[in-house]
Amino acid sequence: MGGDPPMAFVGVGGDIDGVVNPELVVNLGDTVRLTIINGDPVLHDLKIDEFNVFSGELLEDEQTVTVEFVADQPGNFYYYCSVPGHRDIGMQGVLRVVGTVAVGDDDAMDESLSDAGYTDSANDHDMEAMQTAAPQPAAEDAVSIVRNPADVPPPVGDRAPMTLRVDMTTVEVNGILADGTTYRYMTFDGQVPGPMLRMRVGDTMELHLHNQIESLLPHSIDLHAVTGPGGGAVFTQTLAGEETVFTFQALQPGLYVYHCATPSIGHHISSGMYGLILVEPVGGLPPVDHEFYVMQGEIYTAQPFGTQGHLDFSHEAMLDEAPEYFVFNGAAGALTQDEYAMRVNVGDTVRIYFGVGGPNFIEIMWRKPPALAGGGSRFSFLLKS
Repeated sequence: MGGDPPMAFVGVGGDIDGVVNPELVVNLGDTVRLTIINGDPVLHDLKIDEFNVFSGELLEDEQTVTVEFVADQPGNFYYYCSVPGHRDIGMQGVLRVVGTVAVGDDDAMDESLSDAGYTDSANDHDMEAMQTAAPQPAAEDAVSIVRNPADVPPPVGDRAPMTLRVDMTTVEVNGILADGTTYRYMTFDGQVPGPMLRMRVGDTMELHLHNQIESLLPHSIDLHAVTGPGGGAVFTQTLAGEETVFTFQALQPGLYVYHCATPSIGHHISSGMYGLILVEPVGGLPPVDHEFYVMQGEIYTAQPFGTQGHLDFSHEAMLDEAPEYFVFNGAAGALTQDEYAMRVNVGDTVRIYFGVGGPNFIEIMWRKPPALAGGGSRFSFLLKS
């Protein structure tokens, strides 16, 4: 992690020692033995599709596995990590099988004349196949990940600058996406969106990011209110079971998004790792009767909208900008549920802090329900995309 590319295979020993994503050259007919060593306590694996090679999941630091296969077809073939997003940010190399084909072996001749390994066929997005993927049964341990829109920290008010300590925990959890449907979320503090952070211009925030020991992936935080390297992401790449800390001062008032900035960033964001941070101006904001916190997100599944069971993340759908779900506060229809409905009285002043988690769509349309037509209600919308 942290190199260029951000994640990669690195050769060990011989001519490939230290080489990033080295080309592996073998002869046609060779028996090939590959030893894979996990360089950090982060989920990885290795696959070579054409030879049915799969290392299995590697999670522990220095965990080692050896795979063996016969290179029985010539050509160029990708080896890669199949964890969503890892291949796209650098964990991919080429296995080159060299040699001649025996006379009369028509199938092998056809294979040798193909463009195996040189086209993008391995990366083509087969949406039809994606949508017919059969899900597992809904996760029995799934919990609600919906953040109550009324969960807003109190106004700063007219006070002097101060130092604030904030502790946040990254949690990977099976959550309820819809009735009968579950999904593997990544979250800040177990809910979507993450907690709303609030401070004033001139405040200093000491942010402690904890990553649960049960996490399979590293996580981080990039706060767009922060002026500095990656909004804090450079300092908060946090492995499972560890904690990172950084301090920043709020310099500009505004409503800002924060999100996880660990590759694949889009996977982490779309799975729920986003939130808002409000930097109030000196003197604070005008008082209102009610404040609410709402964020829009996109969820990319390998199964079509409405499928019941435990749905799988689809990196291909995310790249194609084809979400199956648009959600407010993490789940389908979340804010239509009685316990999460935003209730106010006629004549109340209402402020809604609204943001878009993304990672792809930013257009929002607000429609005033007919019941509110005719005036009498005042709304103050603070939008951030």
